[in-house]
Amino acid sequence: MVKKVIWNKAASRTFDNITTCMVDNFSLQSAQNFALSAYEKIDYITKYPFVGRKVQGTKSLKMLNFGKHYHIYFRVQGSTLFISDFFDSRQDPNKRPY
Repeated sequence: MVKKVIWNKAASRTFDNITTCMVDNFSLQSAQNFALSAYEKIDYITKYPFVGRKVQGTKSLKMLNFGKHYHIYFRVQGSTLFISDFFDSRQDPNKRPY
């Protein structure tokens, strides 16, 4: 069971960019729905740390889909969850962080 969640700078920056883009292009409600969905998925990962699929070319990084178009990249070490990044899959797949 995960007891601590740590976001790195890339994850915080990407999360903020996605929510800002949603507010600018769609609505405040859609940005709030995205944030709520992301936090629910993080809670899910803390309860079930073995969920997700391994990212190719890495030792411990995993990826999990949430919503229709989003991925969360994370790794679990001991009782700590490290959020590495988010990705909007409507972009060019070559822009994926991992």
